[in-house]
Amino acid sequence: MFDDFEQRRIHAGDAEIFVCRGGSGLPLFTLVIPDLRGYGESTGLEPDSEHLGYPKRAMAQDIVEVMSALESEQFLLAGHG
Repeated sequence: MFDDFEQRRIHAGDAEIFVCRGGSGLPLFTLVIPDLRGYGESTGLEPDSEHLGYPKRAMAQDIVEVMSALESEQFLLAGHG
C-alpha cells in the first residue's frame, strides 16, 4: 500500500519514530505517516504499568520533532481513533 513512500527513522527525545512519507506539497498533501513511540516500527521506553513513558504530551512532542526533521515547521494534523 505504501510501497512508493519514503521510509525513515527520526530520533525524537527518548524515542525513535518510524515514518512513511509520500506525495507532494505541504503536509496533508504530502502524507507523513508516523508510528507512535513504542508502536509498529518505532521504539520508545520500556513499557511500565503506569505508562509514564507514553504521555500524550510526549507523543505530541515526537511529532513536532519529526516534522522539524522533515523541514516542515508548519503542518496540519489528522488522526484517527
